[in-house]
Amino acid sequence: MGQGGGLASLASSWLGNGANEGISAAQITDVFGGAKLNSFADQLGIDANTAAQGLSDVVPSLIDKNSEGGNLLGGAAAGIAKDVFGKLF
Repeated sequence: MGQGGGLASLASSWLGNGANEGISAAQITDVFGGAKLNSFADQLGIDANTAAQGLSDVVPSLIDKNSEGGNLLGGAAAGIAKDVFGKLF
């Protein structure tokens, strides 16, 4: 796939003004790592697969809604998006 297993092209689609490409629950697990994902899931009282699927649904939208023309905007949600985006690279 190249470029971080194709994650760079995914992130570019979220930052850009076009359609967002999806990210799979497996890719979310790879990005965050099993231990962090398990910890996150435990805090929410759900299993890791459910957490990964939920993140795969929300991450593209979170970054997309807090970016314009390829750049992240300011604000609390953008800070979260920057943290997520930073883990992709």
